[in-house]
Order: sequence, then structure tokens, then C-alpha cells
Amino acid sequence: MEDLVRRMTLEEKIDLLAGYQDFYLHPCERLGIPAFKLADGPLGLASWGLFGKATAFPSALSLAASWNRDLAARVGDCYGQEWRARGIHFLLAPGVNTYRASKGARNFEYMGEDPFICLRRWLFLSSRGVQERGVIATVKHFAANDQEYDRYRVSSEVSERALREIYLPAFKAAVQKAGVKAVMTGYNLLNGVYCTENKYLIDILKKEWGFKGMLMSDWACTYSADKAANHGLDLEMGSNDWFVREKLLPLIEQGVVTEETINEKVRRIYGTCIEMGFFDRPQLDTTIPVYNPKANRMAYEAAKEGMILLKNEDNLLPLKRVTKIAVIGPNACYNLVTDRQNNVNGTTYGGGGSSKVHPWHVTSVLQGIEAEYPDAEVWYAEGISNAYKPRLFRSAKFYTEDGKQGLRAKYYKMGQGDGSALPDKLMQQQAKAAGRTEDSDNGVSAVSSSVSAKVRTRSR
Repeated sequence: MEDLVRRMTLEEKIDLLAGYQDFYLHPCERLGIPAFKLADGPLGLASWGLFGKATAFPSALSLAASWNRDLAARVGDCYGQEWRARGIHFLLAPGVNTYRASKGARNFEYMGEDPFICLRRWLFLSSRGVQERGVIATVKHFAANDQEYDRYRVSSEVSERALREIYLPAFKAAVQKAGVKAVMTGYNLLNGVYCTENKYLIDILKKEWGFKGMLMSDWACTYSADKAANHGLDLEMGSNDWFVREKLLPLIEQGVVTEETINEKVRRIYGTCIEMGFFDRPQLDTTIPVYNPKANRMAYEAAKEGMILLKNEDNLLPLKRVTKIAVIGPNACYNLVTDRQNNVNGTTYGGGGSSKVHPWHVTSVLQGIEAEYPDAEVWYAEGISNAYKPRLFRSAKFYTEDGKQGLRAKYYKMGQGDGSALPDKLMQQQAKAAGRTEDSDNGVSAVSSSVSAKVRTRSR
């Protein structure tokens, strides 16, 4: 490792510290080092269509609900197979944040609200299964990443005791028990400091727990060059704004960031890759089929074991001698085409974002019921439109407490700073990553609505 560090130029080292073409580590072509691949995600290979169709697995919550440790290990092995079959080096999962809000947008990616019973057991087994296949598991989102809404600005205010007893145990187990090689930060601030530059948080990870792997940012959530570099972030992903030559070379010349700090990041990134064998063998394993019937079957088995029947009064289930069945709801029969009234983007057979897998095939609820009860008469009604979310608010009416039409919101400023909006470029990068169009005014596409809004701002 030290020989490699000496042979790389300072510019080549800096290039490595920022992602390359969105889902790759930057190559070092002069030394013949390729661009190692990364791919989402928590519910199967889901990197925005870059790597084709894949097996869609059930949610991590479903896996935890199975209470089957052997199943977790076998699912982890299948994840490793899916990645090796495509020559991908990094799995950007598992997610282990603890549920603190029932409506947290990514709760389904995580394993529950108990940091010990579920997380420590299932995380250990699933992560080990992945890495035994020669794929780096990346535990995320470090730490206290409680919500998606306003994630660039929100600060999770957490006491020392709550942090140690609730938020951190799963990450600690991932590092010390499962031996994960990579950790990904959250977008949020923790007690007023962004996770990507939070020295207190990163010192716990690297110094207290002895983590020797790489710490990467989530996509476009690096907010500085000097603080992030000096406080322990190793790899900026998704933005290429801070860990770049234009920002780091002047800081090194000024003595704000040392070259040894850069060297340590290179050791953590390439040292982990060397340890996993990426320098010694091709990552593509041609003995594993891309369309993998074993992985498909495992996804089915995991989904079955994760379903919990809480009550079965009078042994109602399984249904017997059924003659007529009514199926109602848009998610029971997916849209297959986009037209003037329907859009396949609203199809919800899995998660969104980094969890949106493009599956080989899908059996709808309606198809499943028809197959299970071939002699029954099955009736279907969509009920409400597949596009119910935008249409719901398009026709809804809201009123303030004094009876006027509209909405009133209150915003409370927390911590230091002037509360100014984040740079448009940051929002545009996230819009691009999420597949949304960019609005020239605020960086993201806006859903049109006939509802007017009245906003009152207040600082405290």
C-alpha cells in the first residue's frame, strides 16, 4: 500500500477522492488501476438503469421480520452474486438507521426500531454474506438520518445517551462484528454539524471503534473541502465539488490540509480494495448468471418469511371454497404504458430512489389472486387513479384557522447561520440523481397545483 501511495502523484490522489461518472471510483490510468464500480441498493441492484435488470428483493424490514438468521445470510450471499455477476465492487447497503418517526421516507430500507435485537443479528449475517462473495458492503446512513424531507438542512438534535443507546449500536456492530469495509454518511446535520464534516461523530467511528475502511458521503452531501477533509471524510460521491484539485491543491499549499491527510484517505480507499482482492482478480464472475433463478427464488422465500399473520379469527385464512373475489385499488394491477391519463412512474411494486430495482418480471396482486383461485370469479376495479397523489391535491381545498382558503406554515430557525438556501447547483445535482427535471428558479421540478399557500416565517 505504501508503495502505491508513493507512486501516485498528488493530483492522482486528489482525483481518487471524488466519484467518477456518478457510480465509479476515479481510475488511475497511468498505473493501470481501473474505475471500480458502485451500485445501489438496499432492495437489490438499483443504480438508475446503469447496470440493467436485476432481482428485486423484499425490504430490509421484511427480512428482519422473518426472525430467520440463516435466511439473512443466504439473502446476503444472493446480493453478492448479483453484484459479482455484473462485475460491481461496492454494494451501497445495508441501511441501519433506527426508526424515530413512523413516516420516515426510507424506513422500509432499514431493519426496525430495536437497535439490538434486529439490527445487530441480521446486519451481521447479511453483510458477512455479501463480503464473503467479494463485494464491499457499505453501511449507511451515518448517523441519525431520521428523515428525507429537508434533508440538506435538518439537524437531528440527539443527546449523548440517546446517540449511544439508540442511534449508534447498529453501526458499531457493522464495524466491529460484521467487519464492513465502507460506511456512508447521512445528508443531515447532527447537533448542528453536517455528518460529512462532524469530527465528533467521525472520531467515534475511526478512533473509538477502530474502523479501518473508507468513509464516503451520500450523493451530493459534501458541504466543504477543508472541514470534510480534516475531520475524516475519505470520499466525496455524487457532486465532485469539494474534493477536487481546484479546491484541495490551494488548501494544501496554504497548509490548511496536509498531503499526509490526503495519503491517509488513499490508504483507506485503495487499501480496502486491495484487501478485498480487487487488484488481483476480475470482479466479474462469469460463472454466475445475470438472470439468476436462485436469486429470484430467494427473493420469493424471503418475502414469504417476512409476512406476519397477527390474527386469524375462526381460521378464516386460507380462504376456502371461494366463488367470487373483488379486488380494488390501483396497485393491484400495474400500469404497463404511459398515456394521457396514466403513467408507469406511479407504479409502486418496490421502493423508490436507490431502492427502485428494475425487475425481470412482476406478478401483480390481481394476477396472483387469479392464479391462486382459478375457479373463482374475480372482479377488479381501480378505485382511484394510479396518479392519485398529484390529483388528490389538485382538487383539494385547504382552509386556515380563520376560514380563509390556503395553507399557513411556520418555520423555526435552529442553530447558527443565516438560514439562506443551499446553492442551486446542489439541488440540481440531486434532481438529476433522482431523475427529475430541473427548475431554473429552485433547482428541482415543481408539481403544479391550484392550491395557494400562505407562509409565515419566524425565527427562534
